[in-house]
Amino acid sequence: VCSSDLLDNKAFGWRAIRKNGYKLVVDNGTVPGTSRKKLLYDLSADPFENNPIHNPDKERELFDILSSELAAQNDNFLLEEQ
Repeated sequence: VCSSDLLDNKAFGWRAIRKNGYKLVVDNGTVPGTSRKKLLYDLSADPFENNPIHNPDKERELFDILSSELAAQNDNFLLEEQ
């Protein structure tokens, strides 16, 4: 059963933020039920974004900034952290 109420276009796709030499990409996929992926890049060491890094503190910092920016624009993409 498909309902337009379940298919909010802002719940899918991706958003990103660049700050202080890092880029965080948050990808919610393109279909319902896809799990969220977070990809963090160190742009000075990897300018072509080929190798995501693991840095939970930096990821959380950028995720919080991105969430605030999206909330200010009434974009519900990150309303619920998965």
